[in-house]
Amino acid sequence: MKIKVKNRSMQDMSHMGSYLSSFLPYAQKKMGFNRPPTIFFDSDTQNADKVLGKTGYYNPETDEIVVYVDKRHPKDILRSLSHELVHHTQNCRGDLEPEIAGDTSPGYAQSNSHMRNMESEAYELGSGLYFRDWEDSLKNQLEETNYKHITGDSHKMATYEQLKEEITTKVVAALTEKLKGKQHKIASAAPPEDEITGADFKALQKKESVEEINEEEEELEERKKRDTPRDSDRREDVKL
Repeated sequence: MKIKVKNRSMQDMSHMGSYLSSFLPYAQKKMGFNRPPTIFFDSDTQNADKVLGKTGYYNPETDEIVVYVDKRHPKDILRSLSHELVHHTQNCRGDLEPEIAGDTSPGYAQSNSHMRNMESEAYELGSGLYFRDWEDSLKNQLEETNYKHITGDSHKMATYEQLKEEITTKVVAALTEKLKGKQHKIASAAPPEDEITGADFKALQKKESVEEINEEEEELEERKKRDTPRDSDRREDVKL
């Protein structure tokens, strides 16, 4: 079922796309509405400044849902949408037909028992359990995966096994490169330079011996310098 979502607001709602792609099919399957509504995101700056302003509404005659988005958290917007989708489901069932719905003037939720039940269902399931179930299922999916940031807000999802394989590949490559460096150092100790032979190890042993001798000679020189008296220590005693 293809559900149209139109942004008529003054806000950039592109960040909602992936969540809507997940939530709307879930809601249709869970709620069971049999025809697609049209969803509008709207702006109303004056309404947004009111503490008890409207969050959205459903028009049963046109199957249209309007959700106000100014100054609202994305999760709250989705919760309002879920609430209105329950009303759409009720309309698909025939529960909002004028002869059944009765009076829907202001205060209907308190004075009209049928519509009070309709609102109770929308709050309990739409704003409550259905939305919570979808939210928890999405969080569980996210906990089983890791995200790699590419650019901006886009992400590439990688499973644990994919990450483990990538890390292993990088570690093996690094160790191989390090080993190649050591192999080249050994092979270049004596001809031929592209092959490790016994001559290479003999040359390396000789080089290490020479380096040890040089270190010993340097240490002896340092000791001589420390043991040689300074000019200030060579002054003759003053005769009285």
